[in-house]
Amino acid sequence: MVENESEICLGHPVSVKYVNLKWQKRGFKYSLIAIILSLIFHICLMAYAILVIGEIVETKDPAGKIRVSTAPDAPVTMALRIILLIITFAAMVKDIFQIKMQRFRYFTKLSHYLEMAMHIMVILFLLPVNKILTKTHIGAGAFAVLYSWMTLIQYLKVVPVMGIYIIVVQTIFWTLMKGLSSEVNAVFSSLLETLSLEPFVLSLTPPFEDPLR
Repeated sequence: MVENESEICLGHPVSVKYVNLKWQKRGFKYSLIAIILSLIFHICLMAYAILVIGEIVETKDPAGKIRVSTAPDAPVTMALRIILLIITFAAMVKDIFQIKMQRFRYFTKLSHYLEMAMHIMVILFLLPVNKILTKTHIGAGAFAVLYSWMTLIQYLKVVPVMGIYIIVVQTIFWTLMKGLSSEVNAVFSSLLETLSLEPFVLSLTPPFEDPLR
């Protein structure tokens, strides 16, 4: 229906019933496993990013404020890193088998490119293990979190309750992007990437001094 530009039919009760039956008979088990793994991966990635980037707290030092975070080689971050790397390399093996089976058709889906980009950024974010987080790690982590959100949304498309709305929104988005000029598309893409780099920018910016002190 989406390919034939008949997205409005997706909301019809007959279409919803058909999708639900197909979901229960064929895709429920495999899709549920994929969604659960994606959720575990996303939660672990967010937890790892929050721990290693840390927060800015008040101190009695002349500097006023310092950044407090968990060391990348701490036990809790190492445990999260192991979980993330296991899921990442397992997903990469799955992608290799998909490329072998689907060949050129594998590269025709945007979701596959998002997954590959996410895997690369996650590896750059997690490795190598240093006692102090570098700017490269933080930058890669910002993109990894962005691509993780986008990949999770792609997995949620197979859920009948949410999938219909996600597909419709994506179709509207791509239709809008096609109608805009290349200059506007470039600006919009730059803004999207800038939002993903917010943790990176904040990590490089020194804490502000309180002007009232």
